Amino acid sequence: LDSRIHCIPNHASILPASRIPFPAVCILCWQLRLSTTTYLRRVFLDKMLSMLQPVFDTLLAAKLELSVFFLAIVIHSLLFSNRLSQKVTRDRKEIKTSAVETKEPRSLGSRELAAALLRELRPLVRSGAKSPKIEGEIRAVLASHKVSPALSGPALAGMLEGCRSPDAELLLAVRKFLTPQPGYAKLAQELLQGYMTLRCREEFYQLLSEIDASCQSSGDRIPPGVAMLALQSMLADENFDASLARLTETAPAWKTQRQLKPRDQKLIQQLTSLAVKTGAVSALLDAMQSCGLSSPPLLEPICLEAARLENCNILDEVERFATDRKLPLSPASRCSLLLRSLSKGCSDVDFLKAYELMDVDVLTVHTEAGRAVAEAALRLGRKDLLTRLLQECEDARRVGLLNSFGKEGRLEEAKQLLDACPTKSTCLHNALLNATLGCGDSKALETAIHEAESAGVADVVTYNTVIKGHLQRNDVKSAKRVFETMRSSGLKPSVVTFNELLDAADGVCGTLLEEMKFCEVKPNKVTCSILLKSLSSSSSPKDVERTMALLVDVDDDMDEVLLSSICEACIRINRSDILAQQLRKQKGSKAVQVLGAHTYGSLIRGHGFINDLQGVWATWRSMRMRRILPTSITLGCMMEALVTNDDIEAAYELLQEVASDEKTHGLVNSVMYGSLLKGFCRQKRFERVWTIYEEMLTRKMELSIVTYNSLIDACARSGEMHRVQPLLENMSKHGITPNVITYSTVIKGYCSANCLDDAFKLLQDMKQNSQLCPDEVTYNTLLDGCARSGLFDRGMSVLNEMRDASVSPSNFTLSVLVKLATRAKQPGRAFQLCDSMCKEFGIRPNVHVYNNLIQAATWCSNGASHSRAGINGGKDLQTALQTAARMFADRVRPDARTYMLLLKCCVEAEQPEQGLQLLRSACGLCGSHPALKDFTSIAPLRSGPGALPQEVLTEVFNSACIKGHSAPVAMLLQELSKIPGSKISSKMCQHYASKAMKD
Repeated sequence: LDSRIHCIPNHASILPASRIPFPAVCILCWQLRLSTTTYLRRVFLDKMLSMLQPVFDTLLAAKLELSVFFLAIVIHSLLFSNRLSQKVTRDRKEIKTSAVETKEPRSLGSRELAAALLRELRPLVRSGAKSPKIEGEIRAVLASHKVSPALSGPALAGMLEGCRSPDAELLLAVRKFLTPQPGYAKLAQELLQGYMTLRCREEFYQLLSEIDASCQSSGDRIPPGVAMLALQSMLADENFDASLARLTETAPAWKTQRQLKPRDQKLIQQLTSLAVKTGAVSALLDAMQSCGLSSPPLLEPICLEAARLENCNILDEVERFATDRKLPLSPASRCSLLLRSLSKGCSDVDFLKAYELMDVDVLTVHTEAGRAVAEAALRLGRKDLLTRLLQECEDARRVGLLNSFGKEGRLEEAKQLLDACPTKSTCLHNALLNATLGCGDSKALETAIHEAESAGVADVVTYNTVIKGHLQRNDVKSAKRVFETMRSSGLKPSVVTFNELLDAADGVCGTLLEEMKFCEVKPNKVTCSILLKSLSSSSSPKDVERTMALLVDVDDDMDEVLLSSICEACIRINRSDILAQQLRKQKGSKAVQVLGAHTYGSLIRGHGFINDLQGVWATWRSMRMRRILPTSITLGCMMEALVTNDDIEAAYELLQEVASDEKTHGLVNSVMYGSLLKGFCRQKRFERVWTIYEEMLTRKMELSIVTYNSLIDACARSGEMHRVQPLLENMSKHGITPNVITYSTVIKGYCSANCLDDAFKLLQDMKQNSQLCPDEVTYNTLLDGCARSGLFDRGMSVLNEMRDASVSPSNFTLSVLVKLATRAKQPGRAFQLCDSMCKEFGIRPNVHVYNNLIQAATWCSNGASHSRAGINGGKDLQTALQTAARMFADRVRPDARTYMLLLKCCVEAEQPEQGLQLLRSACGLCGSHPALKDFTSIAPLRSGPGALPQEVLTEVFNSACIKGHSAPVAMLLQELSKIPGSKISSKMCQHYASKAMKD
């Protein structure tokens, strides 16, 4: 500021005082004022900051408390702001209500009310509720919206119209509201439509009679929609007189139409067919004349139906009828009359002359007449008429004509048709390719594709057709070559291209799916169905996951074909987790509408596979509620699902119910009874088995070899072998020859009853008196019988006979041989046999073989020795541990029986400390047995200590406590109790802990 002041004299000294300009003085004064103001403002701010400094210091010191306070405010607003807003909204509503107390709430329209009814009733219908409950819910919804039941017709009609599939109970409930009211006609029409869909003929005609009576009493006409449904029902019953009577009721609606709707044309065709069948065409024409329906559009269906039936008399009668009344016939009727000349034996020349006189696009109006003209023109070589025929129509008609010749294998005629076309489009070339494909001529196919490429009209469909042709001849290499040619020509493959290649890939789809992704082609439902069909039990988890992931990427909505494919594929690959997930989606809002009995069978199989009995019954009830008649396959799936889930009595009751129904009694067969037999046999309820058998004989069911084998298996399991001979005689009486399974089952029964002589006698009879050869199951059954009786030498003779018959043994054979040597008190031979058989046949022993070897090592021997195992008689714990180590070295995971045998051996050998170490190995804990220390990754049980029986654990713990190892037992119990799935209780832990403290 001082510098500014001092500048003034300097500036003033430049010019005399009288010479200083006035503007300069003003500017200097203004700058002086600004500088003064800035200085004063700065001084004021400095004083204010010095006064506020203590406040800032206080806030800085309390920053933690303030942070907590603001955080509490944020949490409170998040938790209770909704309630506050709801309270404010409620208060505002109360204020508005109190301000306008007399204002009534807005009533819903019929559409909104129909949507509300549909929303409330859909869960009840799906749950199978009865009509009284549904009726009560309807009244409750109407009352909540203050709608009188007498005025609910339009809403109820809209609700029924919105139902995807009607329900008998729902229709019965809605019918209670059918009274003369607004919307009566629409509601009656929807009820009739529902009864017709459900094939409830009795209810349909009863309601129709009520509507007729109501209309007669009021003097009104029957509503057109009701009259149309009545006529449709009469035609379905083939009642011509009643249909003719209903024709007068539908006439007013048809008179107002310039052109009949497809549904109305179908009714006229059905009426014409019925008139022809009953010989009453004249009566039909007279009735149409009296109703005022004798117009060209209404005569056309009669002409078309007569031409289809090749009934010249009807066509003559229609022509006379039209001539007498001077009615012009429609183009389609004239084409029907043209075909009449051929039916009367007209020559091709006269036929083509009649065609030349017509000014009608014959191929468009009447396909059969156009085909007849083309046939006659080809026979006479009239290319001019052929050109005229193809010039007047659309390209789609030309393609259809070409395809019809191609399906008959008439390739040369198809080529002539293509030459006669005015323009040779891509569709026409593709049609010729299809014709060539049907003939199976590879050279003609190559020529056709070359012509299409030369004309520049080859597109994706063209190449797809060629690829399909190569794949039909199993020439995958040529198909892939054409695929590469298509891509090199700049054409993008379509999803149809990839579907054809995937279908021929035999499950090797990885590369094609990658190319599909590279070409940015999205899969469709067909793609997923092909991939699901290729899945099998040998499919890798990667292929399974990839296929299931594609289901999510599909843009199309799932249909019942794809749903059925998913169920069948999941059952084949044994993936109940994926199947359960897909079936849960079927219970949601996006459930697939199932209309086929085959799909219901797949769903029932799926629910049975995942042990969902509730889902099995819900699916069956849904099918029956929709009035879908099951097939024998569907019923078989239902029976199998119930039997598999041990609900066999319910399966039997269902079979009785189906057999007593006239519509379904023909579905019952012996396979379903066979499922019941297997189920009761598995439950060891053999008295029910014979009851079912007697019932089958009473019903004169055709018994198969499977049924007899199930019965013989029941004899073997129950020890009632005296029943076998009558069964075999009954088989012979009905001309059923026993198979290998039959002989094996009888041998199994003899072995179980310790009748080995009879078993071997039957084996000799099988080899001598039949053309059957014993298989592995037969020999294994005999070996097991020898093992039961400890007949080592006889068992070895069976093994030698098995070798001579070139029957390869399996792991089951090995386990039986080990058991045979052990039971014969020759455990050393068990190890020798196992080693020699594995070396000879390349068998890799499984857990059951090793378990039997461990049991052989712990068996009381008679002094026999084995060089590798070191068996010297008595209980050889060391050999058992060596066998277990060998098992783990072969990467065979143990099961509960493995450790049970080892633990019992430790107890009997009075080595409880080793038993505790084995328990640690079984549970994957530290301090495992030294012999198993190198196998910590495979030695633990998959299901943990919970798989071991409680009595075995108690025996080991007590033996250890007797030997003074109470403290290790208590410590081990504490560790075991922390493992998920362990059955160690706190009471057991306390018991052995107290013992450890006492010791």
